[in-house]
Amino acid sequence: MIIVTGIYHVPPDQRDRFMRSRREQVKRTRQETGCLEYAFSADAEQAGVVRLIEQWESIADLEAHLRGVRSGPPPPQEVEVASSTFAVFDATPTSMP
Repeated sequence: MIIVTGIYHVPPDQRDRFMRSRREQVKRTRQETGCLEYAFSADAEQAGVVRLIEQWESIADLEAHLRGVRSGPPPPQEVEVASSTFAVFDATPTSMP
């Protein structure tokens, strides 16, 4: 399983607008082959932070998703993103200890 985490820094008073602007992207992505999870969430303590979590069956599925993102129309830029960071992990599911 491939896991992607992301952090977006947006103006605190625009966070809800940013979240709304990603709804269609979330709906489309969740229908893609190999997508197990794709969600944006507002940070509980930092008003200007939005977190992204993605889970993919394989790196090939993530690569296909990224090709589509890069070749398709960009998401609406209703809110200026001050910065964003992403990390990709190859994970093996296990039981809770």
